Amino acid sequence: MAVDKNLGFNGCVESATFIVDSATLTAIGTDYDGAKGKAVALTANETIGYGSSGDGVFGVIEKVHKNGTAAVRMLGGVDGVAITDTAENQPVFGDYLAVDGAGKLIKATPASSVVTHALAATCTVESSTDGDNITVTGTTVLGATANDLKILLTTAADDTLAVTKTDGTKTINIALAKTTASKNTAALIQAAIRALSTVGSIDVTGLTCTAVASWDTTAIATGETEAVSFTGGVTATAAVYPAFYGAVAISVDTTAKIAKIKLV
Repeated sequence: MAVDKNLGFNGCVESATFIVDSATLTAIGTDYDGAKGKAVALTANETIGYGSSGDGVFGVIEKVHKNGTAAVRMLGGVDGVAITDTAENQPVFGDYLAVDGAGKLIKATPASSVVTHALAATCTVESSTDGDNITVTGTTVLGATANDLKILLTTAADDTLAVTKTDGTKTINIALAKTTASKNTAALIQAAIRALSTVGSIDVTGLTCTAVASWDTTAIATGETEAVSFTGGVTATAAVYPAFYGAVAISVDTTAKIAKIKLV
């Protein structure tokens, strides 16, 4: 028999008729009475079924029809809904509820709302004068990506600041003018780094340079012997909000393995 897929209802109702998905119809077989009182999830448009373990409760079957639809209670209190046989998954009063994938209830374990805030990576390299350093900072947009960058600070053979890149190792090469510190200021180095555009495909146009102590007036020679990596960058992650669970346990009988629940 064809199923009308334009199921609908007007106003606020406690029960309505929905299509039963094929997997659930197979599980029910011809035991329509046995499906009465089973917990179901919403599995597709206007379609209910036993779902997968952990899915939110959409309602409780009131009656299965031979045309592949079922009357489902969606609101209010329901007595005697079966709970799982697995003790550690059995709910107690007040628990939000989920389906177990076979028509029974389990306690819901919604995900926590977790947000990771973005942090910019930094790299500090030292001149030959103790304490006179320069800190290069990535952007929060780059987050952890900037941790792949390195800075190799050297002293140039002449009195010219040179900033180049090695894409293969994602290294920013800074060769300090060897005589005139005013050629090696943080502002000049920042402009030179940004002019590289990318280093190993990483956008460096937003990197900032900050002079520490007397860097801008003293730095003419490196205090480093190897490349220094950026560290501390963190990429932001969006919140994972708890799934909506449409039922809460009012009381649970673990001996009879049934619950009185409120559908919301």
